[in-house]
Amino acid sequence: MVDRVLRCPSARYTVVAPASDPLGLAQVVLGVARGFGADPWTFATRESDDAGREATRLIILTAEPEFSSHGVPRERIAPAGAPAAPLAETLVAAYLRSGSEGMERIRPSRPLTDPARVRRWAKAVQRAPGVLDDAFLLATAAARGRLSPRERDYLASAEGRGQVAAMIARFPDAELVELVRLWAEGRTDPVTEAVSAELERRLARAGGRRSRGVLARWRHAIPVLVAVVVLAVAAGFVLFATARLWR
Repeated sequence: MVDRVLRCPSARYTVVAPASDPLGLAQVVLGVARGFGADPWTFATRESDDAGREATRLIILTAEPEFSSHGVPRERIAPAGAPAAPLAETLVAAYLRSGSEGMERIRPSRPLTDPARVRRWAKAVQRAPGVLDDAFLLATAAARGRLSPRERDYLASAEGRGQVAAMIARFPDAELVELVRLWAEGRTDPVTEAVSAELERRLARAGGRRSRGVLARWRHAIPVLVAVVVLAVAAGFVLFATARLWR
């Protein structure tokens, strides 16, 4: 479905999907495809036909209709179609991993109303075929262990390592801390190495000591810091209560 939107961004679509979750399908399509075409994304699910629904951009049918008549041409999409293009698969995966918030990072600033504009946008948002040009989306996917095979291959290449390290170096502190918070213990991959090296560099620049394995040490320090804060608050409360009793 998303592959068809990339090829025909201003069309209206009818999807025949008897075995799918129609509301879930509509949610993914609308989450990915907002910004494609000038018309708003109206939709209808669990329909038996698409007759007389010219204004509705997305109609999901529960079965192949016996009769279909409409004044505006519609793109008819069956469940078992041709394999999707790498970008379509990547956009769906990015939405499922990061939701609408992640998609906003690459959303077109103006509606993409024709295939030529889609191609220019696709070239701008991909670092390589099927790899989005957004280091934070790549890094969060790596942190959660949800990289696609194309993304893993890209990050394992010399080009990928260098480019990701350069992009991570431009992360605001808040995004870097968010990545550290998400990271699974013991993970080793090029993104982990780049995040750890950048965190170490910033700590050193801020006057902290250099040490190997800063990322792992920083994560292990969180429970200790929390415990110290809790104990300090508890001690303060006890002292305050004791002082009031002695008055």
